[in-house]
Amino acid sequence: MQVLEKKGLNFELRIETLEDLWVLSQFITPSDKIFATTERKVKIGSGDKTKQIKKIIFVELDVKKTNFESSVLRVAGTICNETEFTTVGQAHSLSFGVNDKLKILKKSVLKFEEKLLDNAVNSKKSKNFLVLFDKDDLVASEFSDFNYSILFEKNGLGSKKYHLDEINEEEQKFKLLEPFLKRDYSNIIFCGPGLYKEKLAKYIKDKTGQKILTFSWFEVSNSAVFKCLKEVAKSGVLENSQLSKENDLVSQLLLNINAGNKNCYGFDNCVSAVNSGSVETFLITTKLIEQSKEDSTYAQINELMRLVEQLNGDLVIVNSKNESGKIIDGLGSCACILRY
Repeated sequence: MQVLEKKGLNFELRIETLEDLWVLSQFITPSDKIFATTERKVKIGSGDKTKQIKKIIFVELDVKKTNFESSVLRVAGTICNETEFTTVGQAHSLSFGVNDKLKILKKSVLKFEEKLLDNAVNSKKSKNFLVLFDKDDLVASEFSDFNYSILFEKNGLGSKKYHLDEINEEEQKFKLLEPFLKRDYSNIIFCGPGLYKEKLAKYIKDKTGQKILTFSWFEVSNSAVFKCLKEVAKSGVLENSQLSKENDLVSQLLLNINAGNKNCYGFDNCVSAVNSGSVETFLITTKLIEQSKEDSTYAQINELMRLVEQLNGDLVIVNSKNESGKIIDGLGSCACILRY
């Protein structure tokens, strides 16, 4: 994310990565104002000569909800400025992608929103490449500060189906990974047992000159990627990342739940805990926030988050698409680590 201008609650931003779109989906909230140029279909002419054309207009939008899917951020709301082709109060939506610019007038800014934007501005934003493998199986994935995804999985590499006499095991795996090794990743991490990972890392380094980080791991499957990421995070590779922070806090919450102390979960229980001032860390998922924007209860959620910060609690938004988010959603979409 690039900050082109910032004055008080006014922000002019340039979107640089897909991660920036996710950040903006959390940063932009109902009652904020968005200023941007947009296409709008308008009718010209009359009778049989009526036709519909697209016009570029400047829109001031009063935000009602945001939605980030795939590579597009959509912001829906009502138009605040009157133009030749629009009237005040008309429903409209704006779509933003990588390299687009927009201006935002925030109604207010929470501390966690400031941190979210600062992290987006200051971080490299390049993704990392993580490979789990042994002799027979391989799972390739990529991860960033906010998310991870499975790229592909190959099973039975040691069987006759995949075996080719003219190439060795390292060359076989290299050919599978080669298209992804050409991408601009911050880190390439090979996770596997014993000498397998070291041999493959050396083979690829000798072949391409790329630096490969290695990590001991013995389970190779899609479901093992998240567990491996948690262990890699402890090694320092993901130091200070949002994904690592989410993992650590959810792990602490589960330990507290198992011990039967310093925790609560479920919306009503969390509200009571926040009001009592006993919350050390408040975990809330993107699913709950997005749902509140849909059913017009975001003002209540926003006020609760504001109160957490006013009482010196740590507010953490957990991405529901990640394993940590799924755990919190299973507990009612919000949970607290308590001071006492």
